[in-house]
Amino acid sequence: MSDAVAPRGRHGRRVLRAFRGPDPVEVASATLGLGEAAPPARAEDLRPVRISLMRVALASGACTVLPLASLLVVPHTGAAFAVDQLEVRSLMMLWAISAAAGAFATLRLAPHRRGSRLLGSAAVVAAGATLASGFAATMAGFTAARLLAGLASGVVAVCARPLVLQIAPPVARARALALHHGVEMAVLAAALGLSGAGVVAADLSWRGVLFYCGLVATVGAVIAVTLRAPASEPHAGTPDLSQGEQLRRVLSVRSVSPLLLASLGLGVMWLPLFDLTNRFLASSWLASEADRFRAMAALAVAGVAGLASLTARDDDRMRTGPGDVLRSSADLVFLSAVALVIAAGVNVYGISLAALDAGFAGLAVARVRVDSALLALVPAESRGQALALATAASLGGGTVLGYVGGLIMSDRHGWSWALALMAAAGVVAAGALQRAAHEAPIDVANRVSEEAAAVQRRLRPPTDEPLLTCRGIDFAYGQVQVLFGVDLTVRQGEMVALMGTNGAGKSTLLRVISGLGTPRAGSVRFDGQDVTFLDATRRVPLGISQVPGGKAVFGPLSVVDNLRLFGFSLGADRKRVDAGLDKAFDAFPRLAERRNQAAATLSGGEQQMLAVSKALILQPRLLLIDELSLGLAPKIVSELLEIVRGISAAGTAVVLVEQSVNVALSLVDHAYFMEKGEIRFDGPAKELLHRGDLLRSVFLEGASKGLQ
Repeated sequence: MSDAVAPRGRHGRRVLRAFRGPDPVEVASATLGLGEAAPPARAEDLRPVRISLMRVALASGACTVLPLASLLVVPHTGAAFAVDQLEVRSLMMLWAISAAAGAFATLRLAPHRRGSRLLGSAAVVAAGATLASGFAATMAGFTAARLLAGLASGVVAVCARPLVLQIAPPVARARALALHHGVEMAVLAAALGLSGAGVVAADLSWRGVLFYCGLVATVGAVIAVTLRAPASEPHAGTPDLSQGEQLRRVLSVRSVSPLLLASLGLGVMWLPLFDLTNRFLASSWLASEADRFRAMAALAVAGVAGLASLTARDDDRMRTGPGDVLRSSADLVFLSAVALVIAAGVNVYGISLAALDAGFAGLAVARVRVDSALLALVPAESRGQALALATAASLGGGTVLGYVGGLIMSDRHGWSWALALMAAAGVVAAGALQRAAHEAPIDVANRVSEEAAAVQRRLRPPTDEPLLTCRGIDFAYGQVQVLFGVDLTVRQGEMVALMGTNGAGKSTLLRVISGLGTPRAGSVRFDGQDVTFLDATRRVPLGISQVPGGKAVFGPLSVVDNLRLFGFSLGADRKRVDAGLDKAFDAFPRLAERRNQAAATLSGGEQQMLAVSKALILQPRLLLIDELSLGLAPKIVSELLEIVRGISAAGTAVVLVEQSVNVALSLVDHAYFMEKGEIRFDGPAKELLHRGDLLRSVFLEGASKGLQ
């Protein structure tokens, strides 16, 4: 439809949209809650789901009394079990390590798919272990119960937040997380206040405190068991990933690594700050036990107050500019670190407490923003894995470092210097957030682009789905980026030439397609499935095989052993392997003559024949060949070309990396030309000869003269 006849006005624009179909970018932005095209946040977004969010938060918040129990029983369990107080204080570090182990274990359990069931089971275990620790008769039993409670609470911490995001609309992500953390802080404040009152006023024993905490956790477990996750659409075309593949997928998002470092720094300041406040007030201000309990409860109340300040404006800022939100969070964490330094150095008791509360309120807001950014920037099906890493970093790394560093610093220089150490961790976290802010806009663009591509695939007829689709591939070796936004499409049975100068990134692109390299951005889809993060060993059974240039055979093995090794992925299907061997020997009689000869003793051409025989055995759907003709005599090249033509005629799609235009033009109709890691040309191969800008490349210019 031309602009001259395009309908005008609001109704006309609606007709035009109906004619053209939905805009994939607008649909993607609305789905993700990211980008200018996403709808703005409103105050009433959370009203329909507030009760559900409160139930999840209460179930998760009940587990926050578990570390609290360890804090409260420290002065009492030493005498009860007749052990050194330092050994008792190490229980909190053991809890943190076990909680991190529980968080990391959920990587394998795919919490995004069955998070509500895991949450309920883990909450039951946490409540039971807390009650069991109150009945412990020995220090070993007490420690084992606390470790089990920590393991379960780590699972709860990971499973609860993805459930929050399933319930809440995308445009209210920050407020939903703020409500979740706020209820957790309220539970913690209530537990601290009531436990403190019981210990101080009623002389409640350490067993009584644990029974009380266990009862609170039991209430949370009952709520957790009754939770049901809302129905969500399955992630079609995404195979189940192993633990290593899940890690690669999450860490491929640019801003995840700095956000994990920020989680580590915030973990140093978060839970250890309660215990450190208790000890700091006792040693530096000689505060009574009642005052210390009130101060710890005041920290939790300050956290609730900070979280209450988050409004719809924060969601709008996260939608339109996650980088700006992370920069402001970095400033907030830095100010919290300054507040801790003031609390440690000021000589006025009230100002010291106020500084601690202000610092903790800033940390509470920063934690919500870090979680919100992390969950917005990773794919929806990877949120559980991202949170598992963040929780493991915060609890296993940050909490342990905070306790160990605080104890060492306090023993040598006093508790004021321990607070200063926490402030230093805040500075590190602030720097990590600044780096994440720099990477976040790129990740937002990638997320919207991936979702828009998914929308386009849903709109496209199934018959139009290519066999292989590479979209926006970025790849780097360390800090050196090699591929920049590479797009490549191969259809069923198609032969494609991938050409370019040395160092253009051709072989690297083949490595990404075959699974030997993980891209920093972009996606690889094969036969409708997203295989971007699948291991190479899992891609071979799907039908992807590669013949690498110069390293395609195992030199010490005989020819027949090489061929049998190529068929390893076929498993026990010996008939298919033997049929492939016969086919290879029929295609290459020279290999039959040298079947028992070591591959290293073959000529270069014979080794290349042996390498191409892999395709005759595996019969892949996609064959990647790197430098077929390099260093070979023309007669050998001609024989190999005939075999490759036969493989293609049998239905196998072929991607051939080739520097010889003569070879490429004799084989394929479609070609991609790469230069400096980018696709410079995509079209019929013979059109390369009419592109003056490309003919200036030495090997193309020489080949052009020869063909003319």
